[in-house]
Amino acid sequence: MSLPLFVFQRRFKICQGITLVLLIIFCGVNTFSIAQQNVTFGKGKTTNVTVTSSSNASNQTGIKTLMSSGYLPNKNAAARLLSQATLGTTYADIENVATNGIEQWVDQQLAMPNSFSINNYIQSLHEALADSLKRTNPSKTLANTSVGDYFFDVAWFQGNMTVPDLLRWRVALGLSEIFVTSRVSAFDNNP
Repeated sequence: MSLPLFVFQRRFKICQGITLVLLIIFCGVNTFSIAQQNVTFGKGKTTNVTVTSSSNASNQTGIKTLMSSGYLPNKNAAARLLSQATLGTTYADIENVATNGIEQWVDQQLAMPNSFSINNYIQSLHEALADSLKRTNPSKTLANTSVGDYFFDVAWFQGNMTVPDLLRWRVALGLSEIFVTSRVSAFDNNP
């Protein structure tokens, strides 16, 4: 075997190997792209889909799940959401969420104005305290009576139990547990 023939054969094998590799890559990519077709079920895309359900109830069919209409009304899910998103709820609230849906309830909650002012409630409690103390001691006025932390707690509880914007108050409680502040401030020369 002469040198030029050896070089030619080696180049031929290299070209043949490169061609084979390119052919494998092309066929593999082509096969891979054909094999990976996305088929979406649900959200109204039920063409040529047959669904069966294990439930014997006449109104519970499997196709309702694919169409997203099988989720409503679901009082269990509504009750679970309200137990997590509020500090207390009523059966009427559960039925409302089950009938109208979670998204609509959240939108309604976010659209509500802040309906309770803790400052106004504490001020009314302070006025009631001063008025009741005046009965026994006429020198007591708003200026010389003070309210303690207890009144803030009462106002917070009153707000939580009476407001219609339940989600706002639940979020406020959650944030107050994350961003913890002390009632005893170092700025007041307290320990």
